Amino acid sequence: MIAKQLFSVLNSIPDCPDLEIDTLTENSREASPSAVFVCVRGANADGHAFAPDAYARGCRCFVAERSLELPDDAYVLRVENSRYAIAILACSLYGDPSKALRVIGITGTKGKTTTAQLLAQILNQNEIPTGYIGTNGISFGDIHRDTKNTTPDAVTLQKTLCEMQENGMQAVVMEVSSQALMQHRVTGIHFETVLFTNLFPDHIGKNEHPTFDHYKNCKKTLFTSFGANTMIGNIDDPFCAELQEATSADRIILCSANA
Repeated sequence: MIAKQLFSVLNSIPDCPDLEIDTLTENSREASPSAVFVCVRGANADGHAFAPDAYARGCRCFVAERSLELPDDAYVLRVENSRYAIAILACSLYGDPSKALRVIGITGTKGKTTTAQLLAQILNQNEIPTGYIGTNGISFGDIHRDTKNTTPDAVTLQKTLCEMQENGMQAVVMEVSSQALMQHRVTGIHFETVLFTNLFPDHIGKNEHPTFDHYKNCKKTLFTSFGANTMIGNIDDPFCAELQEATSADRIILCSANA
């Protein structure tokens, strides 16, 4: 994809040359003349500091939240949030693959992996080719790959969804962590169904969520900000009622172990 076309999805067409772009990266060691290097502020390092390394590897297109000290032939697109930007760019670069898939997103403190794998197995056994993305890796057809995180980074996600579509998958069951929602990893994905298991006061602390309310509200965005048609919720958990009231879904299915 030509750089100008790629950047247009962020409503910005910088004065850049007609470079062919085939990848996006946050890692300067993966930079190349056909890559866009996106400067992301991490918990332990700031990607803006590695822009010169990416330039030295031939990269000339950059996305950053602040100005960069690079030679004049480097083209820098300034954005407010680099994590959001890389998710939107990845969605465009890989052809918005989730539009062609029935994506089911599952969130909750506990039970995501079990629920997701059981659901993927049920769909596959009923002749609906279904992929899985979560704690136990990425699986579709005969392919299995390990993942570092419950929900991979935005570029890996979009590339994987594209592969799944090309390999005949019709549906995808995905574990969606609060970190993924907070860091915009799933931004741009079209969820058809969103599912809630439960909520406990975990993942609070350094490099995670500052408060329980922050953790809870990050999870809530899966039900309010992605346009899902259907919400499935565990009504035994008190937070489910709050999600039920806030969700944008037209159809709500509630379940209970006590019914």
